Amino acid sequence: MNSNLSSEFTTINKCLWNDKVDYHVNSSMYDVNGFLHGNDSLNSIEIDLLGDIQEKRIIHLQCHFGLDTLSLARRGVKQIIGVDFSEKAIAKAEELANLTNLSTSTKFICCNIYDLPHHLELQQSENLFDIVFASYGTINWLPDIIQWAHIVSSCLKPGGSLIMIEFHPILDMFDAAYTRIENSYFNHEPIVNDCQGTYADRTAPIQNQSMEWCHPLSDVIQALLQNGLQIEIVKEFDYSPYDSLINSVKIADKRYQIKGLEGKIPIIYAIKASKPK
Repeated sequence: MNSNLSSEFTTINKCLWNDKVDYHVNSSMYDVNGFLHGNDSLNSIEIDLLGDIQEKRIIHLQCHFGLDTLSLARRGVKQIIGVDFSEKAIAKAEELANLTNLSTSTKFICCNIYDLPHHLELQQSENLFDIVFASYGTINWLPDIIQWAHIVSSCLKPGGSLIMIEFHPILDMFDAAYTRIENSYFNHEPIVNDCQGTYADRTAPIQNQSMEWCHPLSDVIQALLQNGLQIEIVKEFDYSPYDSLINSVKIADKRYQIKGLEGKIPIIYAIKASKPK
């Protein structure tokens, strides 16, 4: 990956995500107060794929301010490490870990995902993970999907699994309101936008640039295969469990579709991929 590109997207997107943290923490979407009173932030899609995680070592990539990381910790993991490049997000995650008495089993690392190997001693087998977890808006912020897959594979112990749940790249074809197709599904150029507010609070008084990439589903699968992982499960869903998209309509509890496209396009996909023993 070009070093200039790495520096540019990291600077632009870190500013964006640092500015989002306070508004997300106070939003009804994230419901931090409910979490502090025992609510689980995980959804049925990832719960079903994860299965029994008691006494597992998990690394959660691009964890934001750690609600899902801590929800996983509550399920009895041996250890979980959350990783994010936003200093404000990691600081809030550590605060929440202390408030919920989960700091013993939980650790947070602040770094660019491509720099993660420098923060883990992966050459020692006891430091490898049973599960790499990534969910809902992660790889679209990364330019190099092959390098990402290499890092995933490097983190896994033999027999370990990647569990990823992601917004479907077909959404990148549409305009912001999902009313017309504007972009190629196979676009590999950076998608640069000027953003106002945030998906969890449209009225938040923040304005930033963002830099994202569309990764077709076949590119994601091929990157995982190229890095030695075996694909076990691929699923697509015609809903999002979050009301995070413009022009969304609620069709059931924790199920949102796009108005005018109800039941017609995939919104979420999920993959389970394992490292051979």
